[in-house]
Parts: sequence; C-alpha cells; structure tokens
Amino acid sequence: MGPISQKWDEAFAHAEDYFNGHHDLNVPATYKCSDGFALRAWLDRQRKSYAEGKLQTERTKKLNSLGIVWEKTDPWEKRYELVSAYYAEHGDLCMPPDYKAEGIWLAKWLNEQRQIYIGNRPGKQLTEEQIQRLNEIGMEWNNRVQLRQKQMWNEQYAEAKRFFEENGHLNVPAGYRPSSSKNLDAWINRQRSARGRAKLSDSQKKQLEAIGFQW
Repeated sequence: MGPISQKWDEAFAHAEDYFNGHHDLNVPATYKCSDGFALRAWLDRQRKSYAEGKLQTERTKKLNSLGIVWEKTDPWEKRYELVSAYYAEHGDLCMPPDYKAEGIWLAKWLNEQRQIYIGNRPGKQLTEEQIQRLNEIGMEWNNRVQLRQKQMWNEQYAEAKRFFEENGHLNVPAGYRPSSSKNLDAWINRQRSARGRAKLSDSQKKQLEAIGFQW
C-alpha cells in the first residue's frame, strides 16, 4: 500500500468514527477530529473528485456505505425551506426570537437576511431571486419596532378571530377585554380607521374579512 492510499484509509477511518457517533456525514465546517484532522475539508475534496469523475470506484463504494451525500444542499436553501414551512403553518414570519427548527436558529437567520438586505453586512448581498422568494413568504425588511407592531396586530387579530368563532359575529361589547387584557372593540375600530388611511395591508384586510369584519 502506497503512502497516498494509506493516508486516504486513515482519513476514511476518521469518517467511519464520525458516522458511528452521529449516524451521518453531515460534518460541520468547524469540526475537528481528536487529533486535529479536518474531516469536513477532506470530505469536500472527495465530493469534488467524485463530481470530476476522478474518485476510484472502491473509494466511492466505501463512502457510499457511510451514506455520504455527494451533492451538499445549499445552506441558504435549507434554511429557506424551514422558514417556508413555518410560514405555511402560521401565515407569517413573526416567530419567537429563539425559534429553532431541526437545530437551526431560524429567527437569527431571518434577521441576518434582513441585515444583509439593508447593507449592514459588508461583502454580503442577497440576489434578486432570494429577495423575491423571501417576499413571497411575507418577509418583513423593517426594523424591530415595526416587526413588533406586526406581531401585536397578529395577537389582537387572534383574539378577534376567537371571538368570532365563539359568537358568530364581531359585535364586540364596549370595553370587552379578552385574555390579552386589551380592549378588543377599540382595536376593531382602529382597523376601520387604519383602512381609511391606507395603513392596512391587503393580507390584513383579507384576514379581517375572513372573520366577518364589517368595514
């Protein structure tokens, strides 16, 4: 066995050890083996050789036995997929600041996209396609105050929807305070005023009309 083959086998042994402990080869970029071996970089080199048709068949089979994914999913695409799933379930992206899915801190990722968009991350830029796709799932590019206002609107809307489902109408008694302890009839009147001043989005109008709102 030549020195190159021996080094490859030693590297593969590291991959086996990682697989036995994690049941996959999704090695983080910063991961180091106990002896300092950069396993992720080595795996990336194997993927590159495979894509170029230069990886030996025997080595390909060995890595296949560990379930290697030859074409790694774009990290941005993975996070967008998880954010899209949240939007499909909740109808917005007003997730808690510490919200995670599949171990990924999605709320932090969304804020990072926002910071890139407004120019607070030198050297980073979103493509027009990425911006459009985020817009399609209700991305808010505004500051935290505006985001909090949107979240508060959603909370009040949830109370109005609950009242409608329980009573079949939105004729809320004056001074009525649901579980949020906020004056629901006053909020409803503010929506009429906001519509007159073009302060409601089309989505908000549709949501209100879906629960029998009378303008």
